[in-house]
Amino acid sequence: MVTRFYVQEITYMYIEVVADDHFRHVMNILDKDLNLIHKKILSKNISTDLHFNTGRSTYDGKNIYVAGSDWENGRWVIYSISVKVPEILMMQYYV
Repeated sequence: MVTRFYVQEITYMYIEVVADDHFRHVMNILDKDLNLIHKKILSKNISTDLHFNTGRSTYDGKNIYVAGSDWENGRWVIYSISVKVPEILMMQYYV
């Protein structure tokens, strides 16, 4: 499942990919034209299959919160991600 959130002309997209023989939680950051500007594996240190089955994320003005699950161990995985406009975008908008 793909979940996404839009903040300050940036789309934060959360997906599952296979890496190191496990499904991993990945965050893709896209600009306003949907060009990929950054990709980050969120669950690199977890050695189990993870899924974004909830499809939910929320923003409190400073952080994006997104929840997924670790089906093998029957637990939730919740990320709190601080939102900052990437420097490359700041240069595009203010130069």
